[in-house]
Amino acid sequence: MAELFKAGVQYDDWKGSFAADELDAGGLRALFAPQLLSGEFLVGFRLRVGENHAGRPSTPRLIGFAVNGTEFQSAKDYLEKAVPIELRRLEVDITPADFLMLFKRLEIMAEWKGMPLHGNEFRVI
Repeated sequence: MAELFKAGVQYDDWKGSFAADELDAGGLRALFAPQLLSGEFLVGFRLRVGENHAGRPSTPRLIGFAVNGTEFQSAKDYLEKAVPIELRRLEVDITPADFLMLFKRLEIMAEWKGMPLHGNEFRVI
């Protein structure tokens, strides 16, 4: 079954963008390195947290996506030509604190559904 490489939850009340800087050592790539097959390159990830009931969220699941390609350029070349794109799925349970520690810097911006904020300039008053 094909999926869309885009975040989405049941109601999508909040949507936005995410940006992060990779750690110099020990980050996301290092976390998934033991699961990568020889000749694979990590090209994406998804962080999924299920239902949150009575203040008790489910265990966050970090899902990595890898393709054949020994480095950035060969992986990019594959993605630009592949129809359909085929990604191999890698998974680990992770705590929120451990997820945050995978990045040097991280920022998430989100807007309430239907608000025309994404990608627009604004001033804080």
